[in-house]
Amino acid sequence: MENNLSGPSTAADLPPADDDSLELFDAVVGLWFPGVLAVFGVVGNALSLWVLSRDPAGTATLTSLKALALSDLVLLVGALCQQIVPMLCDFASAGETPLCLRRGYLQVYAWPVVCIAQMSSVWLAVLISTDVVSFQS
Repeated sequence: MENNLSGPSTAADLPPADDDSLELFDAVVGLWFPGVLAVFGVVGNALSLWVLSRDPAGTATLTSLKALALSDLVLLVGALCQQIVPMLCDFASAGETPLCLRRGYLQVYAWPVVCIAQMSSVWLAVLISTDVVSFQS
């Protein structure tokens, strides 16, 4: 008698996945979860930018934090245009709306913006971290 407690050993041994479960997974992981996070990020970074801009002290740290908030804001809006809007058009079957008709342009032209904003956000975070560490020393 064969003891198979470890589960399937290859992908061929797995039971076939039904289309409904894959569509639900795509909707949750590819659309709703990143979409909600992006919307919260846009609101949070816009609030950060607004609050930091109201401070009359023009220190280098505040300027760096404003630049980071702006870079993250551009990254999130670009990610919404590049990833979320096309998936929303697919799931909502709203192919005739003006935004969905231009989703090819959104995907192509938002990608370089997303890459640039992501890299600038990373380097700004490094800059702010080194500024805080050198200030504490």
